[in-house]
Amino acid sequence: MAKEIVVKNLSLGLRGFTSNLLEEISFEIDAGGILGLLGESGCGKSLTASALMGLLPTEIELRSGTLDFFGERFDLCQPEATARLRGCEMAMVFQDALSALNPLMRIRDQLEECLLLHEKSSSAAARRQRSLEILERMQLKDPERVYHAYPHQLSGGMRQRVLLAMALIHQPRFLIVDEVTTALDLKIQKEILDLLLQIHEAEALSILFITHDLRVARYLCEDLIILYAGELVERAPAAQWMQEPCHMYSKMLLRSVPTLEKRSSYLERIRGRVPSMGQIEAEGRRQHCIFAGRCSREFELCHQQKPTLMTLEPGHEAACFRAHELWREARHADAEDHS
Repeated sequence: MAKEIVVKNLSLGLRGFTSNLLEEISFEIDAGGILGLLGESGCGKSLTASALMGLLPTEIELRSGTLDFFGERFDLCQPEATARLRGCEMAMVFQDALSALNPLMRIRDQLEECLLLHEKSSSAAARRQRSLEILERMQLKDPERVYHAYPHQLSGGMRQRVLLAMALIHQPRFLIVDEVTTALDLKIQKEILDLLLQIHEAEALSILFITHDLRVARYLCEDLIILYAGELVERAPAAQWMQEPCHMYSKMLLRSVPTLEKRSSYLERIRGRVPSMGQIEAEGRRQHCIFAGRCSREFELCHQQKPTLMTLEPGHEAACFRAHELWREARHADAEDHS
C-alpha cells in the first residue's frame, strides 16, 4: 500500500539548549490509514503535530525534518514551503474546543473565515450554504441554531463537532486529530469517534490521531507509534502492540490501564515522571536509554548505551535492550491463554 504521508528525522529544540525536544522522529501513514501517536503528557505528541502544521511557539526551533506529502517533498525547517497545504490539503482538530474557538465570534463567522482564507471569490450565499452543509454532516441536530450561536452557547460535544467541521470544510487529504475526546463523557466520546470513522471511510482520509487514552487508540487506530520524552520507542500494528508490547514503557503503560480482562485489582504505576528539558540536557539522557530510571527491568547497559529500533516482526520495532525478551514473553503468555 502506498505511503501518502512520510515524516523523516523530525527534530525540535528549545532555544538555549543543545539537546533536542524531539529526537529524529520518523513515521509513515498508509493511504487512507489511521496512525495513532501515544504517550504520556509531555512526551512530544502535540509538538509533533504543531511542527507539521507550522504552529510552533517562537521559543521552539525546527532543527531537521522532511515531509513527503502525496509524492511531494517539503523541508519542515522552511514552514513557508508548506503554507499552501495548511488548512486546505492538511488540517488539524485541536484538543480544547473551547480554547480553539474564538469566544467573541459566532460559529458562522469562524466557519466562513476558513472559506474566505482559501476561496476569496466565494459569495456570501455560497459560504453560508457550505457552512450549513458541513455542520449537518457533523450530525448536529439543529445546524441553523449552531450556525448563529457563540461557542459558550454550545455543549462540549457540539463545540468539538464544530472544530471538526472547520477542519474538514476544505476536504483535506490529511487530518491531524489531537486528543478530541478530552473532557467528554463516554457516550459523547463514542459519538465523536464514530463520526470520525464515518468521515474517514467516506473520504479515504489519512489521519494522525494523537491520544494518551489506550482505549481510544484500540478502538480507532490501525497502527501505533509510541513516544517517550521526545523519542520514538516503539511502532507496531495496534492489535499486535496491545497483545505484544516490546518496550518496557509500552508494557508498563498497558499495565497501568484497567480492563475487564484484568482479574487483579492492582494497577501498575510507572514511577517518577517524564524528564524535563533541563534534566535531559544536564544528565545527558539522549546518550543512553531515555526510559532508564523509571523502568522496572532496567540493568547496567541501559545507563551506558542508547538502544536503537530493532525489528521483531514486519512492521513491529522497539528501541529496548529487552525487546526480544519481552516479545518472547508476550508470545508465551498468549499461547498459554489460548491453550
